[in-house]
Amino acid sequence: MKKLLSLLAIALAIASCGNDDDAIVEQEVELGIVGEFEMTNYNSPLNDDYNGDGVTSSNLIVEAPCFELTLILNSDNTYNLNGNDLQFISNSNGELSVDCLNPPFVELGTYTMTDNVLSLNQESTTNDDPFEVIPFSTGQTTVSDEGLVSTLPTAFGELVVTFERR
Repeated sequence: MKKLLSLLAIALAIASCGNDDDAIVEQEVELGIVGEFEMTNYNSPLNDDYNGDGVTSSNLIVEAPCFELTLILNSDNTYNLNGNDLQFISNSNGELSVDCLNPPFVELGTYTMTDNVLSLNQESTTNDDPFEVIPFSTGQTTVSDEGLVSTLPTAFGELVVTFERR
């Protein structure tokens, strides 16, 4: 009888450990996207010299160092995107330059993630410019341990924006 009770106790211990492990793994998967992400690249399909230094770049962060964005994904599936938006200025010769709009904007909303693809649903913004800075709603954003990569096909080629986890 003692052997039967011992075997039953061991079986219950193993079964209860299995359930706890599964719950921990599920929680880690659900919370894996939660965190703060900083934009590190905003690669346009075109090389331009918006800052007038004589060197062209496809990365708008190089051409406009004031262009900063931070995305915070919360555990309740809400997000906060904040930073500076760009303003393109054409001079009398038709040459473009770029500057950042002030004050910085804040965008709030909810997000979903399906098969490592992030979708944002904007609910409010202080950004008056209709230009969508990051193509979260029309492009595809994939998630990895290192961060986020958002891609959007354009008439000139693919726009690629990279965020690294802070």
